Amino acid sequence: MPREVEYENDQGTFRVISPQDRPIEEFNAAFQAGGAPGFEIAETLRSRFQKFSEPATRAVAKPLGRTLAEFVVPQSPVEAATMLTPLKALKAVPILGKVLGSALGRIGAGTAVGEGVGMATGEPPGRGAMIGGGGTAAGETAGALGSKLLRSLPGARQRIGETDVGRLAEQIEETVPPLRGRVPKTAAELQDFTLRARRSKYPLGDAYEAGVQEAEQRLGGQLLEVPSLSEFPLSLTDATERLSTLGQRAFGGKTDLFARTMQGKDRRALYENAINQITRELNRLDATGEAAAAYNIARIQYRSGIALLSLFRAEGGKPDAEMFRAFPDHIELNWRRLQQKFAQRRELLEDRLGPDEFAKVQAVVTRGGPLGTVDIPVPGAGRMGTAAMQTFGRGTQTGSTSILGVPLRTLLPNIGAEYAGRAPFTPSALVQYLLDVGGQRGTARLSE
Repeated sequence: MPREVEYENDQGTFRVISPQDRPIEEFNAAFQAGGAPGFEIAETLRSRFQKFSEPATRAVAKPLGRTLAEFVVPQSPVEAATMLTPLKALKAVPILGKVLGSALGRIGAGTAVGEGVGMATGEPPGRGAMIGGGGTAAGETAGALGSKLLRSLPGARQRIGETDVGRLAEQIEETVPPLRGRVPKTAAELQDFTLRARRSKYPLGDAYEAGVQEAEQRLGGQLLEVPSLSEFPLSLTDATERLSTLGQRAFGGKTDLFARTMQGKDRRALYENAINQITRELNRLDATGEAAAAYNIARIQYRSGIALLSLFRAEGGKPDAEMFRAFPDHIELNWRRLQQKFAQRRELLEDRLGPDEFAKVQAVVTRGGPLGTVDIPVPGAGRMGTAAMQTFGRGTQTGSTSILGVPLRTLLPNIGAEYAGRAPFTPSALVQYLLDVGGQRGTARLSE
């Protein structure tokens, strides 16, 4: 029976089929002499690939060095396939893009593609899977461990909190234009801002009043018929004042418990009817629709702003004692408390903000996670001395297990924290892709 082997020399890699009565060792001497009669010779796909990859590697190696050049330029069909598969799949097939959005999906795709291409190009069984799957797993592990390490370092908790507050402030300003440039980017200033009406509510009220006055000007002094608010015609300014009073009774204000009764429900229905009547009258009196647009935009922005600011207050507008935490040298926003209240007030917030804006704010509050997911912070401020104080302080447990964990929790005081959604310091898609490719390259070199 003929024998088929892969043969490699300085001219390339070949697949050689040797007749049964001739040893394969005769091939090299015959090949070097200019021919190998009786042998069937075919250049492998790997060899043909190297004819293109090797010159490219040498060109890249001049400025970057050989090691980095081999990272940039794939050295085999398996490396090329596993390197390009995620990019092509994400752009071409949406369903694969979702699958490859997870670490397990990328590992599975790397395993399947690597082994498939490896078998087609003559790689030993399992080597393609090792490069594509094992290498990707190494890259994913490196990304996850690196992210966890950065979140666990001393001071990481405070930096994460500051970043989260900044992103939340930017989203509030985007959702409520009258507050643009006014929402603080630190927890201490945000606490003061949300509790002081002069800094938070007044800008909303001023913008609302400006919208009402703009609509009044377009009406030219015409009066509105709003049966839900008055038996007699009244100006838009008077209508909005009466609507505000009705809203406080319908939705609570300082009487939240009463607002949940059946009578409160009737008032809410009356409130909605009044809004519809005002809008209908504005469109009747101003055919251009500009008066109704100015009024409704101002009203919606005011309601949205008040709804978001109420997250930071307790019932009746009092300070929420659990929303901010005070440490000796800084104030921290209790992100877990904010996430819980945001989920509890979903119906109100979605009504005031609208589905699209609600989804945007939720993406910031939960970091892209499902509604209802919350952070699980570690006790204390996340500093190096916290672990020892919690272990040896008054009223604490000092068992051997707790004591043994002190060095780790001292060096990495935030190691036990868990974050909702996309955890802070998670590698970007590009960085994770480079880590995966690096893992694939390293696995390929080790398996040679």
